[in-house]
Amino acid sequence: MAQSENSSAHKHILIIGLTSVKLGALEKTNIGNYLIVDPMFQYLRKSFPADPIRTTLQLSPEFLDRYAITGLSHKRFWTYRPGTLLISLKDTLLFGIYALIKPLLGKPAKKLLSGSRLLTQLDWADVVVDFSGDLYGDNAPLNRFIEETFKLQFALWMKKPLVLFASSPGPFTKNFLYRAIGKRVLNRATVILNREPQSSLYLKNFGIDSHKIVDTACPSFLFSRNSGADIPRILQGEGIDPARPKVGLIVSGWNMPTPPFDKVPREQSDFANFLEVISFFTRQKVQVILISHSNRIAPDGGLIPGPDHVICKQIYAAMPESADKALLKVLSKAYDPETMRGILAGLDFLVSGRLHAAISGLSQGVPTVIVDYGFPPKGHKLLGIARLMGITDLFCDPNDKEKLLAVISGAWQERAAIRQRIEQNLVGVKKKAELNFTLLRELAEKSVE
Repeated sequence: MAQSENSSAHKHILIIGLTSVKLGALEKTNIGNYLIVDPMFQYLRKSFPADPIRTTLQLSPEFLDRYAITGLSHKRFWTYRPGTLLISLKDTLLFGIYALIKPLLGKPAKKLLSGSRLLTQLDWADVVVDFSGDLYGDNAPLNRFIEETFKLQFALWMKKPLVLFASSPGPFTKNFLYRAIGKRVLNRATVILNREPQSSLYLKNFGIDSHKIVDTACPSFLFSRNSGADIPRILQGEGIDPARPKVGLIVSGWNMPTPPFDKVPREQSDFANFLEVISFFTRQKVQVILISHSNRIAPDGGLIPGPDHVICKQIYAAMPESADKALLKVLSKAYDPETMRGILAGLDFLVSGRLHAAISGLSQGVPTVIVDYGFPPKGHKLLGIARLMGITDLFCDPNDKEKLLAVISGAWQERAAIRQRIEQNLVGVKKKAELNFTLLRELAEKSVE
């Protein structure tokens, strides 16, 4: 808590969202989330240099101090237990009483809100910014979907400007409840800043007011923190030949043909198509590096490889000796997001089924093929990023072996031209990413006039 929040600061920004999970997860385990969160707060602080910003996202004291943010650490803000529903129902009753007596008592009625941690923070805010990515929709279990809806609805009842930020909402196909609530809440938001155009198309077809939807770009395209690690030494320690071309292959449980995404071990048939991709490269004497873009936190607080690493090891073990396994490597260690991004920057080519691994490559000019999810709900955000970057021809279904191989082999042959295309398109994409913060600033200024 590096910033004094006194009465002279007149724009109060509150960041909430379904990415609120236990301390450390945003920064250490899900590399993709960190690649959004860091530039998001960096540019928020640039846009609101002297204004107080609070967040329910569970970020470390070091991160909060870096950007002078106040963190709200109480479990009320980030847990989704059965008892949480009771608290939300109590808050609903409390707000209902407040709304009834406010016309009679005026400002003194606000004392009622102090009985709720959540309502107190929402009342403090001039603008409420929701950062839930693609979690608000079918990807959210029922308890989390309901709790997120309560939080958004409280902000709307309080007539706070509500911004869905760096968003990819939906799909809302699980059942009638998801569809009805999702449509109602989203149509009442002030603005929905979608991080890619496919989500905007989906929402318009879903029945969301198009005037509320703005196409921007994911803030992760603006990530700029460099790793202090010695990347060449790391690659040498992993047994990677610096003189030979390097292809990164990043797959996860989401790219397998059957759910659940965290199923391990997998049947060899689940990743058979990726074995064919590896063979395509090794036949040309090109190194393929299997990379896990997720981590776990060890009991001592350090990083250990995450669930994707299990799939990487299975794929390695399944490769026949005839495929020249000496050209296939698995990154053995877990690396922090800055170091992982540095590793990806040194690749000659990348095939990624993880969204923000793909963005890491694309934002550094690496020719990148994006692989879709293998089972529903499909990640429309993946196709959206491909559209945003003008590379829909480099987007493919992992279950269609012929197309997968055709897209990857064709892109490999045209990698120099693809790199040039990506670098040209990045200029406009980064401007769209910066637009998020321009629009948020304008909205905040209007809210306090």
